[in-house]
Amino acid sequence: MSIYIKFIALCLFLIFFSTGTFFYIANVESQKVIREQILGDISQQATNSMRSIERFIYERISDITALAQNNLLRNPKSNPEDINQYLSKLHKINELYYSFSYFDMSRVRKADSKGLDVGKQHSKSTYWVDIEAGKDIVTDISKSQSAKSNVLHFAAVVRDAEGNKVGVIVSRILVENLYEVFKEIPHSKYVKESLQIDLIDKRNLLLYSNHNPKGVLEETFTTFNLWNPLVETDTKLYFSAKERGYLSYQGNEWRLIISVSKNQALTLLQQVRNRLALAILPIVLIGVIISLFTASRLAGPIRKLAKAAEQLGEENWDADTQVNTHDELRLLGKQLHKMGLKIKNKITEQQSQYEEIQSQKTRIVQAFKEIREKNNRITESISYAKRIQMAMLPDEELLRKNFADYFIYFQPKDIVSGDFYWFNQVKVAGKAYFVIAVADCTGHGVPGAILSMLGNNLLSNLITHQNIINTETILLNLNQYIKEELNQQHSQNGTSHDGMEMALAVIDLETYELQFSGASRPLYVVQDGELTELKGDKLTVGGVGYIQKYHNPKHPIEVTSHKVQLQPNDMIYMFSDGFKDQFGSENNVKMGSPKFRELLLEIGYVALTSQKILIDKFFQDWKKGYEQTDDVLVVGIKI
Repeated sequence: MSIYIKFIALCLFLIFFSTGTFFYIANVESQKVIREQILGDISQQATNSMRSIERFIYERISDITALAQNNLLRNPKSNPEDINQYLSKLHKINELYYSFSYFDMSRVRKADSKGLDVGKQHSKSTYWVDIEAGKDIVTDISKSQSAKSNVLHFAAVVRDAEGNKVGVIVSRILVENLYEVFKEIPHSKYVKESLQIDLIDKRNLLLYSNHNPKGVLEETFTTFNLWNPLVETDTKLYFSAKERGYLSYQGNEWRLIISVSKNQALTLLQQVRNRLALAILPIVLIGVIISLFTASRLAGPIRKLAKAAEQLGEENWDADTQVNTHDELRLLGKQLHKMGLKIKNKITEQQSQYEEIQSQKTRIVQAFKEIREKNNRITESISYAKRIQMAMLPDEELLRKNFADYFIYFQPKDIVSGDFYWFNQVKVAGKAYFVIAVADCTGHGVPGAILSMLGNNLLSNLITHQNIINTETILLNLNQYIKEELNQQHSQNGTSHDGMEMALAVIDLETYELQFSGASRPLYVVQDGELTELKGDKLTVGGVGYIQKYHNPKHPIEVTSHKVQLQPNDMIYMFSDGFKDQFGSENNVKMGSPKFRELLLEIGYVALTSQKILIDKFFQDWKKGYEQTDDVLVVGIKI
């Protein structure tokens, strides 16, 4: 068989074999991967949506629980008109809710933010069944008598100062407005059509539907078992996610069903297969044409050049490489002859160069490996240091036991933080006190973290072990100890100026009298909607203070002690300067204390869990597009 035919046959075989193999492997693997991605994407969509519902219900329960503590509602002598005005005002600033109602314990509606059915008695149905059975907080989805529509109810029992039940406060959200829960969940990137979303209870009763609103509270899913995470029928895919509980909300055994047309969901598989076929077809056609053309043009000259190459391979550098063509093959023959005469020297020269390149490559690879290993060790060490630093922070259970509510917003700039908080309950002379400190150490990252661990240990020694509860004495002793630990007393050239700013408070757990002292950090007290700032002294704990730096280096520091009588529902806020010093907004400016105080007053009416979420959202929106300036720490406590 001639080389021409062989050349064509070989080219065609290689083309069809390689493209066919590539198509088969690419098709099988892509179908498998894409199917898994599609199913996993929509399944994750169902899980995320269910978590959004749980978080949504938890936040609404927190809102209604906080509302039930309102003094106006708790006072049996409150004027119904005052209550109605309060609910109307509350409704205007909470547009998510359809309405707020207040009932007495005989189910008579005393006030309503929309003025609906005031003075009428509610039937003994829906959430009233659970309330009269002894529950204080009730959530259900049912048809509202006043709204004449399917409504998500949140009801909480209101008790007076002696703990007696005096009424029930109810908030309502239209079921059709549950889209607010889902709109922040991104649509599947693989499915173009809208996903069908249904929410069902443990009896498979439809509670919400974005495609079948008339079936809400009327229809049930009975065709197949929807308690499996994925159900596949001939025409549809059903993804389900069950409630797992969110913080204190234990769930109602609801389940979310996301359904999508099977053809629509898996359309991408066929599209990929078609695109692969269309991409390979031109390659096959071009390959066939090139094979035919090349075979006819190169078969003869190639045979001669092949023979010449064989001779050159036998070190016959005078081999005949001339071919009678008028293309590159003729030039190739001439150049091959010239190059043959130089091959031996070139081989020797290139071998030397190759060895040098390999040597350089080895050195570069080794240097890169060493750099990567060092970087990994440093990162691992810092990450482990974070675990140690977090382990030294106090257990938040102490805050939960001693106060009505609290939050801790802690955002280190780097892996470890120079900000830290410390608190403990101590007994002195038979009385219980709660001591809390929020500190901002010099620097951030590893240097700040080392100093924070020193401050943490010294506070434990002074307060927990020595039982010192006077804030002035604690700061003075802490300043002395840090100077001694860092050898600042004998630093002639001022080589160590490290220290920390601190807000320190002691609360008498019997009288709720607050004693406060601060080292360049203040404390905010919010009472009846008014914010009072207790300013700290211009000094640092350790290092060089304001007076020593700007007036007299040997002048002893002086600490001021503030006292405030706290009342139930009062709020105190302690914080480092990282939040207010963050640069951002449109003009990359520092936030400043006034904006921070405005934020605290704006969010003061909501539960502290929600306050933490709002604080984080405000901070992230402010610094969006800019690097975090410093470690951030904000602690809020409700008496």
